[in-house]
Amino acid sequence: MKGKKGIYILLPAVALLWGYIGYKIYNQVKTPEQGIAEPVFKALKFEPKTSKQSFELNLRYADPFLKQTEKVQKEADGEISAKNKKRTWIWPQITYKGCIENHKKTVGMLRLNNKEYLVQNGMLIEKFTIKRIDRDSLIVEREGERRSFSIPNRINN
Repeated sequence: MKGKKGIYILLPAVALLWGYIGYKIYNQVKTPEQGIAEPVFKALKFEPKTSKQSFELNLRYADPFLKQTEKVQKEADGEISAKNKKRTWIWPQITYKGCIENHKKTVGMLRLNNKEYLVQNGMLIEKFTIKRIDRDSLIVEREGERRSFSIPNRINN
């Protein structure tokens, strides 16, 4: 299709294509000639309910997030939880001396009952669990009771 033969065939094809596109746009934009019917509204009647219902909740289900089914069941039955028990021990003298940090682990220096220990997170020392070691503080737990110890301020004379 060289020369004028291609123009004679392609020019009418392009004109027909644009005419079709224009026709579709015109049909979408033009307003309908017939008016839109007004909607008919019906009045609704509301009847008040005279009877009330009461429901009893069953709260004896396992907590899906904490996975502590036994604890929830015992507390629902009215048993004494571990937090409500009276403790029979006293907190000893605990002094936090500081920590040594490495790129792999953190080791804290702790003085408990006049004995020095090097401790890490999760260690158990004389029934006390080391929960967290920071640069300036240490968190210790025993039987659900937590305490935080900080490095004492030293005044050099």
